[in-house]
Amino acid sequence: MKPFKIICDSACDLPKDLVAKYDIDVVSFYVSLDDQNYYKEQEKNTQDFYQELVDHPNQYPKTSMPTVEEYFNAFEQYIKKEIPVICICITSKMSGSYNGAMLAKQDILEKYPHAKIAVIDSSLITVIEGMLVLELARMRENHLSFEETIEKIENIKHTGKIYFTIASMDYLAHGGRIGKLKSILGSVLKIKPIIVFKNGDIDSAGIALTRNKSLTKVIECVKQFFKKNLLKYSDYLFGIGYGYKKDEAENFAKQVKEELALKENVFFFQIGSTIAVHTGPHPIGITFLKKYDV
Repeated sequence: MKPFKIICDSACDLPKDLVAKYDIDVVSFYVSLDDQNYYKEQEKNTQDFYQELVDHPNQYPKTSMPTVEEYFNAFEQYIKKEIPVICICITSKMSGSYNGAMLAKQDILEKYPHAKIAVIDSSLITVIEGMLVLELARMRENHLSFEETIEKIENIKHTGKIYFTIASMDYLAHGGRIGKLKSILGSVLKIKPIIVFKNGDIDSAGIALTRNKSLTKVIECVKQFFKKNLLKYSDYLFGIGYGYKKDEAENFAKQVKEELALKENVFFFQIGSTIAVHTGPHPIGITFLKKYDV
Protein backbone atom coordinates (compact mmCIF):
# COMPACT_ATOMS: atom_id res chain seq x y z
CA MET A 1 0.00 0.00 0.00
CA LYS A 2 1.23 3.49 -0.84
CA PRO A 3 2.02 5.61 2.25
CA PHE A 4 -0.50 8.33 1.32
CA LYS A 5 -2.96 9.44 -1.34
CA ILE A 6 -2.24 12.53 -3.46
CA ILE A 7 -5.12 14.88 -4.26
CA CYS A 8 -4.91 18.27 -5.98
CA ASP A 9 -7.14 20.81 -7.65
CA SER A 10 -7.33 21.07 -11.43
CA ALA A 11 -5.47 24.40 -11.47
CA CYS A 12 -2.26 22.32 -11.48
CA ASP A 13 -2.82 21.59 -15.20
CA LEU A 14 -1.31 18.09 -15.09
CA PRO A 15 -1.84 16.08 -18.29
CA LYS A 16 -4.16 13.10 -17.92
CA ASP A 17 -1.39 10.58 -18.62
CA LEU A 18 0.67 11.82 -15.65
CA VAL A 19 -2.40 11.94 -13.41
CA ALA A 20 -3.00 8.27 -14.24
CA LYS A 21 0.67 7.26 -14.04
CA TYR A 22 1.11 8.65 -10.54
CA ASP A 23 -2.36 7.75 -9.24
CA ILE A 24 -3.39 11.34 -8.48
CA ASP A 25 -6.99 12.40 -7.81
CA VAL A 26 -7.97 15.80 -9.21
CA VAL A 27 -10.78 17.94 -7.81
CA SER A 28 -12.07 20.10 -10.63
CA PHE A 29 -12.63 23.82 -10.98
CA TYR A 30 -15.65 24.96 -12.99
CA VAL A 31 -15.57 27.18 -16.08
CA SER A 32 -18.30 29.22 -17.75
CA LEU A 33 -18.19 30.76 -21.21
CA ASP A 34 -21.51 32.60 -20.83
CA ASP A 35 -21.60 33.43 -17.09
CA GLN A 36 -24.59 31.09 -16.67
CA ASN A 37 -23.69 27.52 -17.53
CA TYR A 38 -20.68 26.06 -15.74
CA TYR A 39 -18.88 22.82 -16.61
CA LYS A 40 -16.02 20.95 -14.93
CA GLU A 41 -12.70 22.08 -16.34
CA GLN A 42 -11.69 18.52 -17.17
CA GLU A 43 -14.86 17.89 -19.18
CA LYS A 44 -13.81 20.17 -22.05
CA ASN A 45 -10.73 19.84 -24.23
CA THR A 46 -8.34 22.66 -23.34
CA GLN A 47 -7.49 23.42 -26.96
CA ASP A 48 -11.22 23.77 -27.72
CA PHE A 49 -11.45 26.28 -24.86
CA TYR A 50 -8.58 28.31 -26.32
CA GLN A 51 -10.29 28.22 -29.70
CA GLU A 52 -13.36 29.76 -28.07
CA LEU A 53 -11.20 32.60 -26.75
CA VAL A 54 -9.65 33.19 -30.16
CA ASP A 55 -13.00 33.05 -31.98
CA HIS A 56 -14.74 35.34 -29.47
CA PRO A 57 -12.16 37.94 -28.34
CA ASN A 58 -14.73 40.04 -26.48
CA GLN A 59 -15.95 37.09 -24.43
CA TYR A 60 -14.53 36.83 -20.91
CA PRO A 61 -15.09 33.39 -19.32
CA LYS A 62 -15.30 32.91 -15.56
CA THR A 63 -14.31 30.19 -13.12
CA SER A 64 -15.74 28.76 -9.92
CA MET A 65 -13.77 26.78 -7.36
CA PRO A 66 -14.54 23.26 -6.15
CA THR A 67 -17.10 23.03 -3.37
CA VAL A 68 -16.35 21.99 0.21
CA GLU A 69 -18.53 18.93 -0.37
CA GLU A 70 -16.46 17.89 -3.39
CA TYR A 71 -13.28 18.11 -1.36
CA PHE A 72 -14.89 16.22 1.52
CA ASN A 73 -15.98 13.40 -0.79
CA ALA A 74 -12.53 13.25 -2.37
CA PHE A 75 -10.91 12.95 1.06
CA GLU A 76 -13.40 10.62 2.73
CA GLN A 77 -13.09 7.73 0.29
CA TYR A 78 -9.48 7.25 1.46
CA ILE A 79 -9.73 8.40 5.06
CA LYS A 80 -12.40 5.81 5.85
CA LYS A 81 -9.95 3.18 4.59
CA GLU A 82 -7.31 4.67 6.93
CA ILE A 83 -5.22 5.91 3.99
CA PRO A 84 -3.52 9.27 4.76
CA VAL A 85 -4.20 12.14 2.34
CA ILE A 86 -2.05 15.02 1.15
CA CYS A 87 -3.88 17.67 -0.86
CA ILE A 88 -2.16 20.42 -2.87
CA CYS A 89 -4.12 23.58 -3.75
CA ILE A 90 -3.57 26.63 -5.93
CA THR A 91 -2.19 29.72 -4.17
CA SER A 92 -4.69 31.10 -1.68
CA LYS A 93 -3.84 34.63 -2.89
CA MET A 94 -5.69 33.92 -6.14
CA SER A 95 -8.42 31.45 -5.21
CA GLY A 96 -10.54 30.18 -2.33
CA SER A 97 -9.78 26.57 -3.27
CA TYR A 98 -7.38 26.13 -0.33
CA ASN A 99 -9.91 27.54 2.13
CA GLY A 100 -12.58 25.19 0.80
CA ALA A 101 -10.25 22.22 1.18
CA MET A 102 -9.40 23.29 4.75
CA LEU A 103 -13.09 23.44 5.65
CA ALA A 104 -13.49 19.94 4.24
CA LYS A 105 -10.50 18.80 6.30
CA GLN A 106 -12.15 20.14 9.45
CA ASP A 107 -15.33 18.22 8.62
CA ILE A 108 -13.27 15.07 8.02
CA LEU A 109 -11.55 15.39 11.40
CA GLU A 110 -14.88 15.83 13.15
CA LYS A 111 -16.12 12.59 11.62
CA TYR A 112 -12.77 10.75 11.68
CA PRO A 113 -10.77 12.21 14.62
CA HIS A 114 -7.73 10.00 13.97
CA ALA A 115 -7.46 10.78 10.26
CA LYS A 116 -4.08 11.75 8.82
CA ILE A 117 -4.76 14.54 6.35
CA ALA A 118 -2.74 17.55 5.21
CA VAL A 119 -4.01 20.39 3.02
CA ILE A 120 -1.20 22.53 1.61
CA ASP A 121 -1.42 26.00 0.12
CA SER A 122 1.09 25.52 -2.69
CA SER A 123 1.55 29.28 -3.18
CA LEU A 124 1.74 28.27 -6.86
CA ILE A 125 -0.41 28.09 -9.99
CA THR A 126 -0.73 26.14 -13.23
CA VAL A 127 2.39 24.28 -14.49
CA ILE A 128 4.52 25.09 -11.45
CA GLU A 129 1.80 23.79 -9.13
CA GLY A 130 1.72 20.64 -11.25
CA MET A 131 5.48 20.27 -10.94
CA LEU A 132 5.15 20.50 -7.14
CA VAL A 133 2.55 17.72 -7.25
CA LEU A 134 4.94 15.59 -9.33
CA GLU A 135 7.70 16.17 -6.76
CA LEU A 136 5.21 15.01 -4.14
CA ALA A 137 4.67 11.85 -6.21
CA ARG A 138 8.43 11.35 -6.46
CA MET A 139 8.74 11.60 -2.68
CA ARG A 140 6.06 8.93 -2.33
CA GLU A 141 7.87 6.67 -4.80
CA ASN A 142 11.05 7.15 -2.78
CA HIS A 143 9.18 6.01 0.35
CA LEU A 144 9.34 9.22 2.33
CA SER A 145 7.00 9.23 5.29
CA PHE A 146 3.85 11.34 5.48
CA GLU A 147 5.55 13.78 7.88
CA GLU A 148 8.83 13.99 5.93
CA THR A 149 6.93 14.67 2.73
CA ILE A 150 4.93 17.55 4.18
CA GLU A 151 8.10 19.14 5.57
CA LYS A 152 9.92 18.93 2.23
CA ILE A 153 6.94 20.22 0.24
CA GLU A 154 6.70 23.23 2.55
CA ASN A 155 10.44 23.84 2.08
CA ILE A 156 10.51 23.75 -1.72
CA LYS A 157 7.20 25.36 -2.66
CA HIS A 158 8.59 28.87 -2.11
CA THR A 159 11.37 28.21 -4.66
CA GLY A 160 8.82 27.97 -7.48
CA LYS A 161 8.67 30.86 -9.95
CA ILE A 162 7.24 31.63 -13.38
CA TYR A 163 8.44 34.20 -15.88
CA PHE A 164 5.91 34.60 -18.65
CA THR A 165 4.33 36.89 -21.20
CA ILE A 166 0.84 37.36 -22.63
CA ALA A 167 -0.52 38.99 -25.77
CA SER A 168 -2.39 41.76 -23.93
CA MET A 169 -3.48 42.90 -20.48
CA ASP A 170 -7.20 42.79 -21.34
CA TYR A 171 -8.06 39.52 -19.59
CA LEU A 172 -6.08 40.35 -16.43
CA ALA A 173 -7.74 43.74 -16.26
CA HIS A 174 -11.23 42.33 -16.83
CA GLY A 175 -10.74 39.69 -14.17
CA GLY A 176 -9.42 42.17 -11.62
CA ARG A 177 -5.98 40.52 -11.50
CA ILE A 178 -3.91 43.59 -12.38
CA GLY A 179 -2.68 44.29 -8.84
CA LYS A 180 1.01 45.22 -9.00
CA LEU A 181 0.87 45.37 -12.82
CA LYS A 182 -0.98 48.71 -12.89
CA SER A 183 2.24 50.51 -13.73
CA ILE A 184 2.52 48.73 -17.08
CA LEU A 185 -1.17 48.67 -18.04
CA GLY A 186 -0.60 51.00 -21.01
CA SER A 187 -3.09 49.25 -23.29
CA VAL A 188 -2.89 52.15 -25.76
CA LEU A 189 0.74 51.26 -26.39
CA LYS A 190 -0.09 47.59 -26.99
CA ILE A 191 2.99 46.58 -25.03
CA LYS A 192 3.82 42.96 -24.27
CA PRO A 193 4.19 42.60 -20.49
CA ILE A 194 6.79 40.37 -18.90
CA ILE A 195 5.30 39.02 -15.69
CA VAL A 196 6.86 37.15 -12.79
CA PHE A 197 4.85 34.90 -10.51
CA LYS A 198 6.48 34.64 -7.08
CA ASN A 199 5.37 34.28 -3.48
CA GLY A 200 1.86 33.38 -4.58
CA ASP A 201 1.19 36.48 -6.67
CA ILE A 202 2.14 38.30 -9.89
CA ASP A 203 4.38 41.29 -10.42
CA SER A 204 5.92 43.15 -13.33
CA ALA A 205 9.29 41.99 -14.69
CA GLY A 206 9.45 44.38 -17.64
CA ILE A 207 7.91 45.11 -21.03
CA ALA A 208 8.62 44.46 -24.71
CA LEU A 209 7.23 45.89 -27.91
CA THR A 210 6.85 42.64 -29.87
CA ARG A 211 6.03 39.00 -29.13
CA ASN A 212 9.48 37.76 -30.16
CA LYS A 213 11.20 40.35 -27.99
CA SER A 214 8.99 39.42 -25.04
CA LEU A 215 9.99 35.74 -25.37
CA THR A 216 13.66 36.72 -25.46
CA LYS A 217 13.14 38.89 -22.39
CA VAL A 218 11.51 36.01 -20.49
CA ILE A 219 14.63 33.89 -21.04
CA GLU A 220 16.88 36.78 -20.00
CA CYS A 221 14.88 37.24 -16.79
CA VAL A 222 15.46 33.60 -15.84
CA LYS A 223 19.18 33.87 -16.60
CA GLN A 224 19.49 37.02 -14.52
CA PHE A 225 17.60 35.48 -11.59
CA PHE A 226 19.94 32.47 -11.45
CA LYS A 227 23.04 34.60 -11.90
CA LYS A 228 22.03 37.16 -9.27
CA ASN A 229 21.20 34.48 -6.69
CA LEU A 230 24.20 32.24 -7.54
CA LEU A 231 21.97 29.27 -8.31
CA LYS A 232 22.67 26.20 -10.42
CA TYR A 233 20.25 25.15 -13.16
CA SER A 234 20.94 21.50 -12.30
CA ASP A 235 19.34 21.93 -8.86
CA TYR A 236 15.99 22.87 -10.42
CA LEU A 237 13.19 21.33 -12.44
CA PHE A 238 12.13 23.39 -15.46
CA GLY A 239 8.89 23.56 -17.38
CA ILE A 240 7.32 25.39 -20.30
CA GLY A 241 3.69 26.46 -20.03
CA TYR A 242 1.79 27.57 -23.11
CA GLY A 243 -1.67 28.43 -24.39
CA TYR A 244 -3.17 28.32 -27.87
CA LYS A 245 -0.07 27.97 -30.05
CA LYS A 246 1.72 24.69 -29.43
CA ASP A 247 4.12 25.15 -32.35
CA GLU A 248 5.32 28.47 -30.96
CA ALA A 249 5.80 26.84 -27.56
CA GLU A 250 7.81 23.96 -29.03
CA ASN A 251 10.20 26.39 -30.70
CA PHE A 252 10.41 28.39 -27.47
CA ALA A 253 11.16 25.24 -25.45
CA LYS A 254 13.98 24.35 -27.82
CA GLN A 255 15.43 27.84 -27.44
CA VAL A 256 15.18 27.67 -23.64
CA LYS A 257 16.97 24.31 -23.50
CA GLU A 258 19.77 25.60 -25.71
CA GLU A 259 20.28 28.97 -24.02
CA LEU A 260 20.17 27.58 -20.50
CA ALA A 261 22.08 24.45 -21.54
CA LEU A 262 19.59 22.26 -19.67
CA LYS A 263 20.69 18.64 -19.51
CA GLU A 264 17.48 17.11 -18.15
CA ASN A 265 13.99 16.81 -19.55
CA VAL A 266 11.87 19.98 -19.46
CA PHE A 267 8.17 19.64 -18.61
CA PHE A 268 5.89 20.83 -21.41
CA PHE A 269 2.30 21.48 -20.31
CA GLN A 270 -0.61 23.37 -21.80
CA ILE A 271 -1.97 25.94 -19.36
CA GLY A 272 -5.53 25.03 -18.39
CA SER A 273 -8.69 27.08 -18.62
CA THR A 274 -8.73 28.01 -14.90
CA ILE A 275 -5.68 30.19 -15.50
CA ALA A 276 -6.38 31.04 -19.16
CA VAL A 277 -9.51 33.01 -18.23
CA HIS A 278 -7.08 35.53 -16.68
CA THR A 279 -4.28 35.40 -19.29
CA GLY A 280 -6.23 35.10 -22.52
CA PRO A 281 -5.32 32.65 -25.29
CA HIS A 282 -1.60 33.42 -25.61
CA PRO A 283 0.29 32.87 -22.34
CA ILE A 284 3.75 31.37 -22.58
CA GLY A 285 6.55 31.13 -20.06
CA ILE A 286 9.24 29.34 -18.11
CA THR A 287 8.66 27.75 -14.73
CA PHE A 288 11.22 26.38 -12.30
CA LEU A 289 11.17 24.65 -8.92
CA LYS A 290 14.01 23.40 -6.76
CA LYS A 291 14.30 19.62 -6.54
CA TYR A 292 13.47 18.30 -3.10
CA ASP A 293 16.60 16.16 -2.82
CA VAL A 294 19.43 18.55 -3.66
